[in-house]
Amino acid sequence: MRRALIPALCSLALLACGGDRPKDAGAPQARQPEATVSIVYVTPAPRTPSPPPTPAPPKLCLLTRQSGVAATYVPPNLVTLPKAITAPDSSVQLRQDAADAVSRLIAAAREDGQVLVAVSGYRSYEYQAEVLRQEIRTYGEERARKQVAEPGHSEHQLGVALDIAPARRPFDLEEAFGDTPEGRWVALHAPEFGFVISYPQGKEAITGYIYEPWHVRYVGLEVAQQMTGAAFTLNEYLPRNGMAACPPDATVERQPVASR
Repeated sequence: MRRALIPALCSLALLACGGDRPKDAGAPQARQPEATVSIVYVTPAPRTPSPPPTPAPPKLCLLTRQSGVAATYVPPNLVTLPKAITAPDSSVQLRQDAADAVSRLIAAAREDGQVLVAVSGYRSYEYQAEVLRQEIRTYGEERARKQVAEPGHSEHQLGVALDIAPARRPFDLEEAFGDTPEGRWVALHAPEFGFVISYPQGKEAITGYIYEPWHVRYVGLEVAQQMTGAAFTLNEYLPRNGMAACPPDATVERQPVASR
């Protein structure tokens, strides 16, 4: 009996003395805090669309006494104007856009009581050389070269320039045309159809040619109106706006040569 009590007493003594209690393997353990991950959603800023590229200015081909086009150059899209709007016995060719525009111009002039006809349009290099020879025979060397371009330097070879005159006197291409009702109508209204007078009055030192109120060139509505508003010649406007270049198949630089 005494032996059985000894282990029990020993156990009580350990408890009373604060001895270690055996750990319970099944007791819940303290949990470590879990790491947290924050997800931040960033909304991308809206992309500003890039502006469309600025189109290159058109090559309107400035012809001067110093620069011209190749002898072989023939403009594309040449068409023949209707007989109803050309001088008698004249076959006048222009590029399609210029032909359409001058048809509208002549129709509008007739509505206003001014009867105009186209006298001369596209000229080949060889034809221009013959025109110059005839002018030299008629007016002499000095005057002829002031009013007629050397072959290769004439706007007529571009197919966008023409001589225009009153139907009552179609072959009198003189400075006095500018003082006629028809000439004043052309000066006032030609830009409304995309045409400008290539060699205006008082600009001889800039253009290199005498005043020719009958000689108009198609440059398009926007350019014609801007030139007129600024009182610029082609020699001034085209280089300033990057439009003086000629088509690659037309480009050639040379000094004028004497006509045979």
